[in-house]
Amino acid sequence: MTTPVFRQIDQPLEARARDLLDQLAPDERLAMLHQAAPAIERLGVGSFHTGCEALHGVAWLGTATVFPQPVGLAATWDVDLIERVAEVA
Repeated sequence: MTTPVFRQIDQPLEARARDLLDQLAPDERLAMLHQAAPAIERLGVGSFHTGCEALHGVAWLGTATVFPQPVGLAATWDVDLIERVAEVA
């Protein structure tokens, strides 16, 4: 069986993304727009949550430090605060 292009890490990212999108049904694509995306078992794609990156304090993963959204931090005009948040993240 041939490995799908989206699973070939030596392929360009654009080709991998296009291959995955071409294989997703419209309802699967829509489901992936949500913060909690379900698994697409027929393609071997696991479920995932967005908002797990450092700016949100990996809040989906359990106890964590959660910072305001970047636009909220920027609105403080407090450069020292933003630098401290960046150091923690």
